[in-house]
Amino acid sequence: MNLAESLLLAQTIVLAITAIIVLWYTIETYKIRKETSKQNAILTEQYLVQKEKEEFQLNKEINFIEPILRPTHSSVGKAEGECNFVNNGSLIKKISVEPIENFPISINPKNYLNTGEKGRIVISRYPTPTPQLLHFKIKYENKLGLMREKHFKYITKDAMFEEVEKV
Repeated sequence: MNLAESLLLAQTIVLAITAIIVLWYTIETYKIRKETSKQNAILTEQYLVQKEKEEFQLNKEINFIEPILRPTHSSVGKAEGECNFVNNGSLIKKISVEPIENFPISINPKNYLNTGEKGRIVISRYPTPTPQLLHFKIKYENKLGLMREKHFKYITKDAMFEEVEKV
């Protein structure tokens, strides 16, 4: 074997070893990427669980401070409506209701409404022509003594209401 053949053999061996190292490195990098992806998925899941727990705790605290007014049943006339509701949230005091559009509206009780107690909203006369929606806000003092308000839309065809963002 002459020098040229020896160098060619050495070069081939070095290239083979380099190819094996690159292959090993590629496999290890793939494993690391796969494990990193699993860890990211686990961290994302933990984050979502923690966020859900925090939202649950926040809603629990809000329910401790703020009212949750849910309609129970209603009665509808041609030009008026009445909607009964229950407070599934916290005690409120100094309760009042104000229409956003121009129509007569009242709420009972006005002094306080405790958790689980029922109330009533009465619209004694719809505007003419009768709109599909009316908007109003309920003002109250919460458990912390802060004056607050919630906005609602009132659906005239079934005399029901639901909370909305500020109109």
